[in-house]
Amino acid sequence: MIKRAGLNVKFIPLINLGLGVCAAFLIYSDIKQAIIVGLMVGLSASGLYSGVKNVIEGEGVKGY
Repeated sequence: MIKRAGLNVKFIPLINLGLGVCAAFLIYSDIKQAIIVGLMVGLSASGLYSGVKNVIEGEGVKGY
């Protein structure tokens, strides 16, 4: 869906993080727990390694 909307694929991990945190706030009332669970869900949805790799390579930073 993100690709169809015309957004750059390097932002998919960031979008996954945001959606994960928002979804966790619907489930958990504790703010700290919602943020931690949301980050875990968002990172697992995109894959931590591939997400970092896409963001770094997308901005032209070399060395990874």
